[in-house]
Amino acid sequence: MTTRIGSRLPLAFLLSAFAWVGVSGDLAAGQARAEQGPVDPRTLVTRPAIHGIPYSEARAYGRQAIPALLAMLRDTSLEEYWDKIIYVLGCIGDPAATAPLMDFLKSQRGEISVQTFRATLAVLPALGHIARGGDSAALTTITDFTQADQWQKAGLAFSYSRYRGEALGEVLGRTAIQGLGITGTPEALGVLYSLGSNPSLRPDWRDNVDEAVSLNLRIGLLGADAVFSEVQP
Repeated sequence: MTTRIGSRLPLAFLLSAFAWVGVSGDLAAGQARAEQGPVDPRTLVTRPAIHGIPYSEARAYGRQAIPALLAMLRDTSLEEYWDKIIYVLGCIGDPAATAPLMDFLKSQRGEISVQTFRATLAVLPALGHIARGGDSAALTTITDFTQADQWQKAGLAFSYSRYRGEALGEVLGRTAIQGLGITGTPEALGVLYSLGSNPSLRPDWRDNVDEAVSLNLRIGLLGADAVFSEVQP
């Protein structure tokens, strides 16, 4: 499928680079693995997983796994797993990962590989998970990236294929909107409502905002564990 910049890109398409690694995951598979006991973080992110990494399994690693995960994020031999590593860091939900995740995003330079690009698209949704726990820096960051020129303010200097300059900022803006949905807090919901009511909002972002509002409300009502443990068809 060919997609043009400026055309409507549903969140499910845009965030396939992030969501497939386990936003929902396979609940039954995750429960079976939980009964077998936890594996080390490296095994978690590198093992084959048809349905991705279950949210509950990733979250259970806790703060103590962050140093190992960040070390793996610096290991170029694990580049193909960076998006999974970022996902797990987000699910853990600890503010200690906020600054390193942004450092990862800002450290990319020049034309990057598709694996690294997938990882960059995972950063802002991961910060959405962290912001759910009350980290104001994570919430501020994803809110800022809903602005069209934030990629410039953040000093981003990388590209992948057509995604460069304004086109890069546009796709990251959509991941930021998704991050606000993932957060599931009233504060993030207020930002989404403000975006939706802004007449200058990009018309092709309105559906993205609506989807994120729906996700935010579901998380607020049911809780993150329930929403992200739903088995997808």
